[in-house]
Amino acid sequence: MMTSDRKALIAAVHAGAKDLAIDEDARRDLMERITGHRSAAKCTDSQLGAILDEYRKLGRRPTGRQGFKPAANPLARKVHALWDELKKRGAVTGGRPALRKWCGRQLSPDENVLLDPDLLRNDQLNRLIEALKGWGERVEKEQGNG
Repeated sequence: MMTSDRKALIAAVHAGAKDLAIDEDARRDLMERITGHRSAAKCTDSQLGAILDEYRKLGRRPTGRQGFKPAANPLARKVHALWDELKKRGAVTGGRPALRKWCGRQLSPDENVLLDPDLLRNDQLNRLIEALKGWGERVEKEQGNG
């Protein structure tokens, strides 16, 4: 039988992923990276705590307030900055969810996945940066000629 403390930890793992706008697949990937398990039910209480610690590193506020702390990886921050620049120029209208969808299309075009730049490898981030730079150059050229 599951204790109420354990239920609360599992609920906190799911709520934390939701607060960070991490979809189920990305949450499971993160959990597997940290604990070796793709299911919260298979994790120990200490592993669940490690997942919650990772959420705090990714910017989750203990109160559940929305808000994002800058990514730890400078390449991920660059992806966010380039996306924000495209937003300022009117080339994109969506925020973080739209960026995650775009990243999924760029890195896994045959799958319908959302990928958070904060959870990607450097080689993946470099591909995204180059694509965003090219997009920005095209937008600049179009706006300069318009």
